[in-house]
Amino acid sequence: MDDDVVVDEAQLGKLELNDGEYSGVSDPQLMLDILDAKRKEPSAFVSGWEEMDNTGIIPDENVESSYKKKLLAAAEKGDADEVVNLLKCDRSLVHVRDRDFYTPLHRAAYNNHVSVIKVLLSNGADISAQTEDGWQPLHCAARWGNLESVKILLHMGKADINARSNSDMKKCKKPSCRFHFFCRFISRKTRFGGLRKIKKKFHWLRLNMVISILRAVCAEVKLQRRLIFGGCLLTRRQFCDVSKKTDEILINQFKEKFFSNRLIKYTDQLHFVNDSGENALPVFRIIDNLGNVVNAEMIKAFSADLCLQMYKKMLLVYVVDEILYNAQRQGRISFYLTNAGEEATQIGSASALQADDLIYAQYRELGTLLWRDFSLQSLMDQCAGNADDLNKGRQMPVHYGSKELNVVTISSTLATQMPQAVGSAYAMKLRKQQNVVICYFGDGAASEGDCHAAFNFAGTLQCPVVFFCRNNGYAISTCSSEQYAGDGIGSRGPAYGLNTVRVDGNDVFAVHMATLHARQMALHCKPCLIEAITYRLGHHSTSDDSTAYRSAAEIQLWQKSNSPLARLRAFLFNNGLLDEQQEHSLQQTYRQEVLNSLILSEKKPKPEIETLFTDVYDQMTTRIQKQYNELKTALAARENLE
Repeated sequence: MDDDVVVDEAQLGKLELNDGEYSGVSDPQLMLDILDAKRKEPSAFVSGWEEMDNTGIIPDENVESSYKKKLLAAAEKGDADEVVNLLKCDRSLVHVRDRDFYTPLHRAAYNNHVSVIKVLLSNGADISAQTEDGWQPLHCAARWGNLESVKILLHMGKADINARSNSDMKKCKKPSCRFHFFCRFISRKTRFGGLRKIKKKFHWLRLNMVISILRAVCAEVKLQRRLIFGGCLLTRRQFCDVSKKTDEILINQFKEKFFSNRLIKYTDQLHFVNDSGENALPVFRIIDNLGNVVNAEMIKAFSADLCLQMYKKMLLVYVVDEILYNAQRQGRISFYLTNAGEEATQIGSASALQADDLIYAQYRELGTLLWRDFSLQSLMDQCAGNADDLNKGRQMPVHYGSKELNVVTISSTLATQMPQAVGSAYAMKLRKQQNVVICYFGDGAASEGDCHAAFNFAGTLQCPVVFFCRNNGYAISTCSSEQYAGDGIGSRGPAYGLNTVRVDGNDVFAVHMATLHARQMALHCKPCLIEAITYRLGHHSTSDDSTAYRSAAEIQLWQKSNSPLARLRAFLFNNGLLDEQQEHSLQQTYRQEVLNSLILSEKKPKPEIETLFTDVYDQMTTRIQKQYNELKTALAARENLE
């Protein structure tokens, strides 16, 4: 049948696509040059090993390292004799890897060096060795249509044909295997040896480029026999599946390239998506506003001791707020930020963490430090800025931090802590630590660019981080409805690849459970976003009068109907875990402890001014010593004038 139907170059031209960038190429050597140029593109490489790995130039380093590079280069080039000689020196070299975890067997399979593959397998090469992306040698061979290598790996190496890579790709990719038969068919018909050399590079060529090569081949070798027209059509169908499966191929490419393997489909309907419907993300809770249990199963996870401990810490936050706010009004401290109405977000989340988990707070997370037993005296020393302040008086009040308790010092600038938290989490991932980073921020910080950058880095790098958003309704004076039009902060999480939940921020049990589950996911490098819906009962700070942008009636309504302290108190009373006398006694005890710590902090001296110079370097430099001496002279002169 091969001799019955013929086709000339004109018929071949009918198969050519009209808009191809290579449609005018007819010179085989020029086509090979184009292929070589394409080969040098980063997208054409299976591995990202450096060029140095394949050169004969070995930098100054140990002999073992040079042998490794020589073996990788020999496998890449197909130098079987060199491979044999190197393995005689050290047979364990068969398992060496490059920076992307490609072994010599991967490189040989990728380049279809059958003799090298046989040598490596006979010397114990691992047929199941995986690269960073989960590719095994059979992936490399099948990817480039190297049928001879595939056969050797399957029969001699017993490779698993059904294994999958990290991107869920089967080893025997159909387009590559079909392309091998295409190349074999053309080579047999044309006897053009050069075509064999480029078949491994053909996987990314479009149909128009393939046809251009066929035309160039026909012109160069002056075929004595005509190519079969039906065979060309069959090749066209099998190589690209143009007639039936183009959509399927493109969808698979899109899924892997752009949509993280999510299911997508084409549509002939033009439709713009806007997530402004009536159904918002649900708000998870365990107890209602009156302290009644709505999730009987989850409440069982909370012991009586844990419930009481959480209430005590929340009550302590409330007492500290009351005293320090009044102290600022009296001029005893310079500034303060209250936590009223948000105690459950702090205690609920902090109680779900481990002591060695790293905390990046904003400035309304006092409860997270108190849960980790940050002393009241340390707290008062920081607000007073005295000599015992851990920050030596160099921070505003409420900008706490404790290296010992794994709490990074707070910064006033919104959202700067977010990319920093992702960086710390990524470091934990690289060190394989079994810890997570939690990063607190508000709805106002969510409008900063650093927030989006942090979300994106966390999602793409799969960092063990938990983002905790306190959506308290106001970014200073800007209410949430004026700040964004979408479904809160939580709706942004899935867009960045974050596991997201919206929780009732005034339900301490719901916050605890959400954080506990988020921590478990983060440990498996699945970053999470928790949006806690709460309300700021106090002013933004002592520099703010919130009645200028919200009514007193609104504040009273939230205080009466949705206070986290009142809700937990009702639960404890309903279950006989606390009574009014015990609560009153606790409150009086805490008030006395806080007042005593405040009074003591006021009596302590301020930090010595020389610490501004001694704390720059381990030893003062000559320049810094000169500046210090000049300051002392200036201060002494001022005292003499007074």
